[in-house]
Amino acid sequence: MNQNIKLYKVDKDYYRLSQIKSNKRIIERIIQLAREKIKMKKEFKIEEIPYMVEGNITYYLYVHNFSEKKSDWVKFFPTELTSNLEFDILNISILLFIDNGFDIFIVVGGKGFQLVIPFIDHTFGLSILSRLIKPEEDLITSINSRGITGNRSGLSEQFRNEFRMIDFVRFGKVPTELHITLSQNISNIHFDFLQSKTGERIKIYAGKSFKIKKNIDFKKLHKIVEEMGHILSIVPSDFLSTYIEIKNHRKIEEELTPLLHQSIFQDLSQVATYGSSTAQNENSLIGKRFKFDLSHPEKIAQFYEADYYILKEKTEKGKYSEFNRVQNKENIYDSVVKRIIELGYHLDFYKFRAFAQGIRVVSYSDGKLSTSASFFYHFTSEFLFENRPIFLVDNKWYELKNSFVSDLEFECTETIKAYKLPSHILPLPWDKAVTKKESEYNLKYDDLDNYIVLDTITPNGVELCDILYIEKDKIYLVHVKFGFDAALRELTNQVTLSARRLYEDKKSGNFDYLGKVYDGIILKQKSNFNYTKAGFISLFDKKITYVFAFASQLKHDYLVEENIHKYKSNIARYSLVQCNQDMKAFMYDLNIWQIRRNYHIIK
Repeated sequence: MNQNIKLYKVDKDYYRLSQIKSNKRIIERIIQLAREKIKMKKEFKIEEIPYMVEGNITYYLYVHNFSEKKSDWVKFFPTELTSNLEFDILNISILLFIDNGFDIFIVVGGKGFQLVIPFIDHTFGLSILSRLIKPEEDLITSINSRGITGNRSGLSEQFRNEFRMIDFVRFGKVPTELHITLSQNISNIHFDFLQSKTGERIKIYAGKSFKIKKNIDFKKLHKIVEEMGHILSIVPSDFLSTYIEIKNHRKIEEELTPLLHQSIFQDLSQVATYGSSTAQNENSLIGKRFKFDLSHPEKIAQFYEADYYILKEKTEKGKYSEFNRVQNKENIYDSVVKRIIELGYHLDFYKFRAFAQGIRVVSYSDGKLSTSASFFYHFTSEFLFENRPIFLVDNKWYELKNSFVSDLEFECTETIKAYKLPSHILPLPWDKAVTKKESEYNLKYDDLDNYIVLDTITPNGVELCDILYIEKDKIYLVHVKFGFDAALRELTNQVTLSARRLYEDKKSGNFDYLGKVYDGIILKQKSNFNYTKAGFISLFDKKITYVFAFASQLKHDYLVEENIHKYKSNIARYSLVQCNQDMKAFMYDLNIWQIRRNYHIIK
């Protein structure tokens, strides 16, 4: 019989396994902990299960049958019929442990995966792919990744025809799953025993696990395991991602996780002292100190699409009690901050941390549970550690590869130079000491000829632009943000969401969105606005160019394109590069402009 097998690898550095030297005893420990998870308290010995030695590889098979729940049919029949019958739904958990003397692999069946989730290397499949990859020849069918920048937290991309790996944009993304057709050469070298015909290119899946997309028998599984030993000895390529996952558990617990806790604690002090209403608002002290996104670490779409969110705190009896309910995920952080301050825990770091670790965020859609996880598990953010940028994404920590920092700096500066906005369009300076708010800067253009300020006009929650500039054959949709820092992630969101909405509105031919923008302008009673609705909509028959505009937040007004090293935010660099890439999908040009602060820029 053949099976479609996924191969996992044990993370021997996991803190509950790291002190065990023998692979055999590690396997024993995993099974013991898995049994405890399902309330089996009897001590387990590995000698209780069958094993088999094949060459240098030892196989251990653990099988557990259990009753998961009663069938719903038992509720249908009268008790007179069911009293002496069993209606249990039986399930099986299969764990095949494979010890090659160095690594431990696992094949799971039935419900077995739930038992070993904590113990597996969650990047094993990606690690194998990084050793096989030939970017110029490998073809991508689809890829799932986590976005550091832009409005796409979780990305699922499918590709037509022969889309090569080398054409995939890596900046700002953490790949999680890929479906790949390997090059012919790699297929021949490593998987010739799986080829149905000479020269066949092998298709694989790589993520938490590694899978050959073929049904195989046990003998071929054995050959794959043998080949894994050879592949893992190959030096990995750094092409797949700009990131390296940090896997040192002690470093994470003792040095990195406290960065998140300290950032939140510092915000608490600011809010308690000065007050704030919206953590991600441009004028919020929190927003200026700590930039982040909130999302469930695994169920991103479900979290974003939830109808409402319930915030729970742990009680003294170890149970959970609801302390707030919010409709918008943007209000989750503020609600937690407010609760911590109410209890006075903002005055003591250790009390704050203990309380916050017990907070759970639970989301619901259509009255049904969508997601549930610890508050701390929801953060995605960038931190500075030992003068290097590190990233927290989906409760995992990453650092940038050195080569990609310089690559990204180069691509960012070249993008600015190549797509620079004509200088006459945004001539007014932005002195933050005088013009404190973004809205105040936008209004400086309100009475000027050929300008329409659309700031805060947001039909369906989407802002078309901050400033609209009109020329004879062209219009510019300007989006503005202060700071070449993590704030540019939000700017990328605004630009791409606007472009998508405008593209869809023009494509439909109904112009419902543009009509609502017009209505918003009329409500503001602008004295210099003399367009009819039809006349306003006809402006968008002209060539459309979006503008990505920002001002420096540094003490000196350095020109970014000539002083990129003085601006430390990699999220800002990613955001600019990614926004330029994303705009190509909507067929709109993107121009970039650094707003001067005092009519000149120090170079």
